[in-house]
Amino acid sequence: MLSRECFLKKRFNQFVISALFSFLSFSVNATQPTTDEIDFTSTAAQPLANEALQLAKQGNAVAIYEYAYNNFIFETYHGSRSGSANTFLGLHGSDVDIASTLIAMLRSQNIPARYATGTIQLSAAQLNNWFGVGNSNVAFQLMVDQGYQKLSYSTGGAYTALSGTQTSTGFAYYFPTSAVTSVQFEHVWVEALIPFDQYRGLPTPTTVDCSVAANASRCVWVPLDASFKQYSYNSYGLDPTSGTSPVTFDYNCYYNAYQTGYKCSSGANPVSFQNKNPLTILEGQITAWLQTNYPGKTLDDVANEGQLIQVHDGLLPASLPYPVIGKVRTYDSVDLHDAAAPPVCTSACAETKKWAKTLSINFNTTAVVTTTTSSTSYPISGTTQPVKVATLNTARLTMHVTTAASSNVPSITLYLGGQQILAPATGNIPGYTLNNGDLYSVTLNVDGVPDPLGGTNESNFSAAYNNLTYGGYYLLAIGGSYSNWSQVHNAADQLIADSATYKVVLNPKDAGTSNGACDFTIGLNCTPYVDTAGTGVYAATDPTLLNDPTALDALTGGLLYTASSQYLAYYRDYIDRANHLMKTAFEPVCLFGLVSSTYEAEYLNNTAFSVMPGGLVIDMKGQEFVGGFKVNASPTIANSQFLFQGHMMSALEHEIWQELTGYDAVSTVRGIQMALANTSGLGTSLLTVNSQSSVQSNYATFGFSSTLPSGFTADPFTIFSTKPYTWTNTKSPVSFDTLLGTVSSSNTSVQLETHTYTYDPTNGAYIYAWANCTNNLITSVKTVSSIPASAGATTCWGTPISGTQAAVLSEISTDWSNNIIPFLNYYITDQFTYFDQSQGFTTTNRLYRSYPPLVSQYSPSTVASIRNDFYIPPSNSSISYTMPSTTVVTPFNRFEVYIRSNINTSTGNYNSLDFVIGNLGL
Repeated sequence: MLSRECFLKKRFNQFVISALFSFLSFSVNATQPTTDEIDFTSTAAQPLANEALQLAKQGNAVAIYEYAYNNFIFETYHGSRSGSANTFLGLHGSDVDIASTLIAMLRSQNIPARYATGTIQLSAAQLNNWFGVGNSNVAFQLMVDQGYQKLSYSTGGAYTALSGTQTSTGFAYYFPTSAVTSVQFEHVWVEALIPFDQYRGLPTPTTVDCSVAANASRCVWVPLDASFKQYSYNSYGLDPTSGTSPVTFDYNCYYNAYQTGYKCSSGANPVSFQNKNPLTILEGQITAWLQTNYPGKTLDDVANEGQLIQVHDGLLPASLPYPVIGKVRTYDSVDLHDAAAPPVCTSACAETKKWAKTLSINFNTTAVVTTTTSSTSYPISGTTQPVKVATLNTARLTMHVTTAASSNVPSITLYLGGQQILAPATGNIPGYTLNNGDLYSVTLNVDGVPDPLGGTNESNFSAAYNNLTYGGYYLLAIGGSYSNWSQVHNAADQLIADSATYKVVLNPKDAGTSNGACDFTIGLNCTPYVDTAGTGVYAATDPTLLNDPTALDALTGGLLYTASSQYLAYYRDYIDRANHLMKTAFEPVCLFGLVSSTYEAEYLNNTAFSVMPGGLVIDMKGQEFVGGFKVNASPTIANSQFLFQGHMMSALEHEIWQELTGYDAVSTVRGIQMALANTSGLGTSLLTVNSQSSVQSNYATFGFSSTLPSGFTADPFTIFSTKPYTWTNTKSPVSFDTLLGTVSSSNTSVQLETHTYTYDPTNGAYIYAWANCTNNLITSVKTVSSIPASAGATTCWGTPISGTQAAVLSEISTDWSNNIIPFLNYYITDQFTYFDQSQGFTTTNRLYRSYPPLVSQYSPSTVASIRNDFYIPPSNSSISYTMPSTTVVTPFNRFEVYIRSNINTSTGNYNSLDFVIGNLGL
C-alpha cells in the first residue's frame, strides 16, 4: 500500500523514464491554441506533449484523463501560479493549474478543451478527505484563508454565506460555532469536446475530428475534473505532538549543538543536533517516541498521507462527482476568464477574482552629483510591468542595475530565461557616475490571496529590499506549494551546459582582492574573465564576467537559479512532511525574495558550479502561509509548530549552499550556532531581549555606553536659527556611533535613527567643518560694519559677499540654509537634521560607541530597531529577540543574526516570526 508521498516519487521516476524514451516522438498539433498557462509547444512542455502522445495511443482522451486524475495532487491555493508545464513535471497544482495541464495534454492531441467554472457542493466528509484533515471547520477556514470565492456553509440546515472582517492583511479567523456539514464554493474543472458516439471513450469504427466545425453536431462537451479526488487513510490516529508525553523540540540544545561541554536540559546529546535540519532531528525524536509508545509503527504510519483511490475504468466519467449549483461558465483561456472579472465586483458579477497571479518590481534610487560648490539630488523610481507567476516556474528571472550604452541613468535590467525583457532606461544626468557599491532599493509585489468576500481587500504580498548594491547580481525567486524537483534538475542541467559554453579564465597578473592575493590553483580571490576566443587562456580583450551580461546571466544567474530552485523544492517537501508528522495545516501560498551575490566573484575548482559569487545569500523576505491549525481537533492555532517551521526553513538557507558548493554558509540558525561555538575569546552568549530593562542591560553587550569615546570634547554651535551639536578631538579624522538610549512616540523619526559622527575639521563631507567655518565667518563679519566688493570675500560655500553687515549676514544665512544644510543632509542622509538641537537633538540619555565597531558588534541600526520595539511597541504585540551576543565572523564577512517573534497579546498567537541575517562585510 503506497502513501501519497511514495506514490508521487514512484510516478515521478516512471515519468522520467517515459520522457527519456519518448523524446524522439515529440509531436504536437499546432491547430489548438496555446497560452501562457496552457503550454504544450515550448521546450519546457515537451515532456507533457510526449506523455500525451503516448497516452493518446492507448485510449485517447480516456487515458489522458486517467493519467491526470491518478497522478496530479491537488493544492489548495487560489488561481494559477504554476502553469501546465510545471504542474505536469511536479505533479501537483491548484484546480486551475491542474485544469490547465489537462487542457494542454488534450489540446496537444487535437482534442478541443476549455476551462469550466461554477459553484459546487461537497459534504463535510468529502471536503475533509480531499484536504486531508479531520475537522470540517478547519477545512472551511483553510478555504477562507486561501480566498475561495462564493463560499457558504451549512451546519445541517440552510446555507449561510461567508461573512466577517477582511482586511489587507488577512481574514479574521472564521470558525462556525457548530460543525460544518457541507460547503458550497467556486471551483474549476475541464470540458473536453468528444465525439458523441464515444464520449465515454467507447471505440468506434471511424474517428471524428471535433476540432473541425463541420463535425460540431456530432460532438459533446464532457466535464472532467482531475483535481477533486478521494483517499483512503489508516485509522491509527498517531499524533506525537499531543498526549501526556508529547514530542517537543529542544531549541537551546539546537543552538548550542557545537558548544563544547554544553548540557541540554532535555537530556539530549547536543552532538546529535549537529549538521542536521530540525526536520531530521524531529523525525528521530518521533521514531524514538514510536518505539516507546507504539512499537512496530513507522513514520509513514504517523504521516498518514493517504492512498489515492485511483480510477482505471477505461471510460470517461458519466458526470462530475459533485452537484453544481447554478450556471456553469466556460473559457478558452485564463486571460479570457480574467477579462470577465472586473476590478471592482458587484453582486451581479459572474467572475469575482482573476486567476492569474503576477509579480512586479518597484525601483528607487537617488543619484547625487556633488561638486565643490553644489550638490544636486536626482530621485529615480519606476515600476516594471507585471510578469505572470506561472511563467516564472520554468525560466529564471534575474535582475541587476545598469545603464544603457548612451546613458548614465541607473535602472533595472531584467532577464527572463536568458532573454532581456526590460532594458535599462536612457537619459543623462550631467556629472553623475554609477559606481560599484552605490545603493538602491526594490520592492517585490506579488498577487496574493484574494478577498474571500469578493471585495477589494486583497491580501497581496510585498517584500522590500533596501541597500542593494550596483554591481550585485540578484535572482528573483518565487515558489510555494507548486515548487518541485523538476525545476532543480532543469536549472542544474542548464547551468552545466552554460558552463561549457562560457569558459572562465584568469588573468595571470591578477593581484587579488581586498580579501587576499589571487590563488590561481583554485581561483580564490581572483577576478573571472570570459574566454571569448575559446583559447583556454586569458587575452587582453576578454571581458570580466561582470561586464559580459550574457555570460553573467548564464553563470552567476544560473547558479543562483539552481540554488533557489533547490531551496524552494526542499521548502515545499519539508513543509508538507512536517505538516503530516505534526498534524498541522500550514499552507505555503507564496514564498519569494532575492537570491543574491555581491559584485565580487570567485572561480572555484573548475566544477560545474565553478562561478561562486561573493556574499551568496538566500533572503526570502516574502513568505505567506495560511492556516496554521491542528487538523484533527477543534480549530486551534498551532503556535509551537509555527516556531518549528521557521527554524526548519531558516536552516535550509545554509544547507543549500553547503550542498551546492561544499563550503560552509550562514543562515540565521546556523549563525547562532556558529557564534555560540566561537572559540576566539569573544565570550558569546545567547541573549533573550524581551523588555525595556533587558534592552538597557544589553547596551553594554552591544558596545554602547553613556560615556564619550576617549578624546572627544563637546563643541556645540548656534548658527542663526540652528544649533548643530558637534565635538572636537585631538585626533582627526575620528568617529563614533550614537543613538538615544530611551525613546518615545514624541521623538521625531530622525531622532529615532542612529548616526556616525566624524570629526574632521577640513573635510566638507562632515558637519563640523561647515559649522566651524560658518561660525568663524559670522564672528568675523560682526566685527565690521561692511565689506567692500573689492575684498573678494566669499561665504564658506563660495558665494561672493559684500555690502553692509546685515546684507552679508543675510547672504551667509541664505547659503547656510539653502546650500550647506541640504548638502550635508544629502551627503549623509539626515546628518545635519539629526545633530541639530533645534530639531530635537539632545545629549540626555544618549549612548556612544567607537567607530569603526569591533567585528563582533551589531550594527547601530539593529540596536536602534530593538530599542524601538520596546519603547514604541507595535499595538497588541509582545516582542522577543533570540540572538547571540556577538556577530558571526567568517574569513570574508561578518553577519548579524537574530530571531524576532511578535506574539498577539489578545490571542497569544504569532503575529510574525522573523529569521534575520545581515551581511556587515568586514
